[in-house]
Amino acid sequence: MTTDAAVARSTPHRLAGPAVATAALLCGTAYTGLQDPTGSGVFPSCIFYAATGHWCPGCGGLRAVHSLLQGDLALALQYNIVVVLLILPLGIAAVGLWWWRTWSRQGTVRIPMWFAIGMPAFLGLFWIVRNLPPFAPYLTVQ
Repeated sequence: MTTDAAVARSTPHRLAGPAVATAALLCGTAYTGLQDPTGSGVFPSCIFYAATGHWCPGCGGLRAVHSLLQGDLALALQYNIVVVLLILPLGIAAVGLWWWRTWSRQGTVRIPMWFAIGMPAFLGLFWIVRNLPPFAPYLTVQ
């Protein structure tokens, strides 16, 4: 559902949000591709891992993106399979949908309730499973 104010805005004003977000994501992605998160650059450490010694759902995500950008899919999957197979494709699709809906004046994107509940539940399950000793060798890379 669109409002009169949203429809009345000019095309440059409507596209400013997706354009700024896309530019920021591309800059961050380029930096991650150019700098190796395992050694150089200014990359944050995982606070949860530092405090507990256990992996969070995002641990290895920057290393996975770097490996993908370097063309090493196998290593990227080892760093964080969920980031590679789920988070990145969904993020790219979400930005693309945002652009399309903004350009075609279809209003804001609504997140379905099943997704809003299911995704955090899945990530929570992944968080637990990747720290269980039988699965840790397959879902973590030191």
